[in-house]
Formats: sequence, structure tokens, C-alpha cells
Amino acid sequence: MKEKRIIAALALAVSLAGFPLSGAPEDGDIRTIRLVQDDGQIRIVSKLYDLKYLKATDVRPFIEAAVKRYSRASKVERVNYSQGKKQAIIVSTGEDFIPYVDELIAGLDKPGKPDPNGSLIAGTGVTRITYVPNYRAADDIVRLINEGTIKTAEGKAFLDKDTNTIYWKDDEQAAQGILAWVKYLDRPVPQVNLRLNCYEIRESKLRDIGLDYLAWKNGPGLDIFSTGFDSGRIFSNEAFFKLINEASGLVAKNFSASWGYGAFFTAPQFDLSFVRLLQQSGNAKLAAHADLTFVNTAVYDNAALNTHLPKVYTATLSPGYENIVKDSDDRSSIQESSGSSFTLQVFNPVICFGAEPGEIDPSGKIPSTEEFYKKNRGGVVFAYQLNSKTVTEYSNRGDELGSSNTVSGELTLGFKTEKLLSSYVREHDVEQTVGIPFLVKIPVLKYLFGTTTTIKERTYIIVTAEANLVHPNAPAPVPVSKEIASGL
Repeated sequence: MKEKRIIAALALAVSLAGFPLSGAPEDGDIRTIRLVQDDGQIRIVSKLYDLKYLKATDVRPFIEAAVKRYSRASKVERVNYSQGKKQAIIVSTGEDFIPYVDELIAGLDKPGKPDPNGSLIAGTGVTRITYVPNYRAADDIVRLINEGTIKTAEGKAFLDKDTNTIYWKDDEQAAQGILAWVKYLDRPVPQVNLRLNCYEIRESKLRDIGLDYLAWKNGPGLDIFSTGFDSGRIFSNEAFFKLINEASGLVAKNFSASWGYGAFFTAPQFDLSFVRLLQQSGNAKLAAHADLTFVNTAVYDNAALNTHLPKVYTATLSPGYENIVKDSDDRSSIQESSGSSFTLQVFNPVICFGAEPGEIDPSGKIPSTEEFYKKNRGGVVFAYQLNSKTVTEYSNRGDELGSSNTVSGELTLGFKTEKLLSSYVREHDVEQTVGIPFLVKIPVLKYLFGTTTTIKERTYIIVTAEANLVHPNAPAPVPVSKEIASGL
């Protein structure tokens, strides 16, 4: 019965409210309806509190816990004025709650005896520690604290990239334990200098025997058959034949009196430039090296931490051999050859230390002093790939024809030792004959109708590697030349 009465009352109210809107008043007045809504929003204000005795870091947890209970929109920020040696906090919360914040800060900000960390407040159970790494990357240490083996349930680390400072919060015992681990891990990163040595030994013999047919044909051969005639005057061709038929005396008389007959002349230029008789032999020994310095590769049991793999280091040797080339106008010039190169790629190197009894402490810590590094004990394990490109043949215009080879494998290389990575032996035995076709195929006589060039070459290429420990405080190596030093 009550529900029916309420429904009827609402219907009557709606009909009464809508009645004046059904028609406009005659005098043209407009009725306006304003709706005022109060949704319980809190007026937020901010206030700055200067701290006389407390640190902003110490008092912030208490103030933030109080204002968050009043409103989740509340916020507390720290202010550190290092030049004036003052600290403050900015509290943003409801206007009605500010007086309670005043009383809370006034009760906390009082003189007292500081603890070993300089804090005047005890009982929070939260310790804040900052640390600046000396050797290791700050990102790696933060990852170990938050995701690695020294992770705790409550603590969390953060990194300030501008100052390279790590800070974390945790209970005091856990925070101090993390600090001990961080100091233990923040040691010089093991480094190794890998030297790539390339040795090349070349034995060559060149023999060139015969006649250069092209040079002979265009030079002395053409001059041998050159003739010159001194032409005379002929009165009549008919008279010439008549005199020959009638009498030899008359012919002789006419020849001596009226004719001048040209003679046969030869003027060869025998400079023997077309004769090829040459033999050349010799040996060459070349040596080059490249230095590659890398750090130890961290490999974790947890695959999620191995996102930085693979680590690849590359060293390239490009010998600058000279090569004679010809342009489109057959003009010769000497240019640096770019067809030979050796590229070594090292994958995920792991450095292993060797120590004598007593050098390693009970916790397993290896010394990182320069004296220990100078002993150079241990080795490095890595996978490698060696790409070699060598020139095997040159065309008559100096164009290079190369050969590429790839050798890959895994190596355990001890310090102060040199191991063979790859060896390559190349032999050339080339015989080329240029001359008159068919005649150059006759044994022995072929040297009279052409030129035979014989080239025999044997090349040994040996690539080795040697490694040594490098301390971070070691001086930089001496540059190869002043030009390289000026470009550094």
C-alpha cells in the first residue's frame, strides 16, 4: 500500500513539474532550472614544512602513511636544499587534514641522538642505502638486486642515471646484506687482450723466354720490308719496251742517259726490345697483428637474465699491398690493393683465472690487484670465426680475382701462449704462351714464334692468437704511429 502511494506521489510531482513547460508564458518570461550536485570531493591544498632536525627521508614514511589514510589523492614530496644545508617536505592533502599534519610534524621534528645511519627516528624498520659503483655497470647491479640471487621479498633498487647512483630500501638487516654483496661484486671486470697474428711467406719464380711477336711485327719487322725508290723521268712507255726489244746496248745507253732507277734499302732498328729473356725469383716474409681487448661475458643459469647474449667482438686485418692497374686509356698506375683481409670474430669469451694456494680467500674472492694480474695465470675460452679473403690472380689490367675462406671453432687459449687458428697454403703454376697460332705449339721452335711466360708461386698464410690479462689501471698501449696517435 505504501509503495502505491509513493508511485502516485512521484507521478503527481512529475505532472506538476511538466505542466509549466507545456506552454510558454504570455509575457515571454523563461524559467531556468539549476541543478547543484555535491559529490563529496575534497579540496586539496599543499604546504611546505621546513625541517629543523629530521631528514626528509626519515619523516616522509610517517607523514605519507597518515595522509594516505585520509585520502588516496594525498602526496608527500621531499625537498633537499644542499647549499643551505636544509631539508623540507611538501604535503598535498585535504584542507581539513592540514592541522593534524602540523601537529604530527611538530611532534616528530625534535632534537635527538642519531643512529649509525644519521636517523633520529627508530621503529620504521626501513633502511635506505645509496651506492655509486666503481667498476661494474650500475644497470647490472640493479638487475641483480631486483631479479638476481640477492633479491629480497620487500626490497627494491632504483637507479639515478644522471649521477649513476643506486639506492634501495629494505629492512635494515637485508639492506646491509645487499650492500655487502654489492661491494663484493663491484670489482674490476676481468679483461683480456687478444692479439691476432698473421704471417705470410711467399716464394715466387718468373721465367719469360721467346720473341714478343706483337712488338716485332709493329717495330723491326715492319722496317725490314720498307723500300724506297728514287723515281726518274720516263719519256714514253712505248719507247721503253721498244728499246728493250731492239738492243741491249741501246737499253744500257738509255738507262745510263735518261733513267734513274730506285734501289732496295733496308733500315731495321734492331734494339732487341722484342726479345724476351728474363728470369726472376725471390722470397717475401710479411707479418701483421691486430689487438682486441674484451671483458668477461656473464652467463647466468636463469635464461631470463641472458638477454645481453651473444657478445661478439671483431678484429680485422687489411694489408695494404700495391697493385699495378690500367685505366681505359691503358695508362698504368699503382694503387693500394683491397682484396686481402682477415676478420676474426670472438663470441661469448669467458675468462678463467689461475691462482696458487693461499691467494683466494675462504669466500672464493680472487684478488684484483695489479700484482696478481701481472702473474698472467689462467686462460680464456671462446668460440671464433675467421674469415679470410686473399687475391689469387690478377688480370692484364690489374683486376683482382680473390678467394674467400671461413674457419670456425672453439678454443681454450692459455695466457702467455700462442696457438694456431688457421693455416693456408696456396700454389700457382701458370704457363702462358703468346705468339703466332699453330707455330707456337711446336716444341723448342715455339720460342721463335712467340713468348712463353712461366710463373710458379707458393704462399703460406698462418694465423695465430695469443692472450694476456689486462688490469683496468694499466696504461694505454703505445700507438702504432704518430698518425694514429694524432687521430685518437
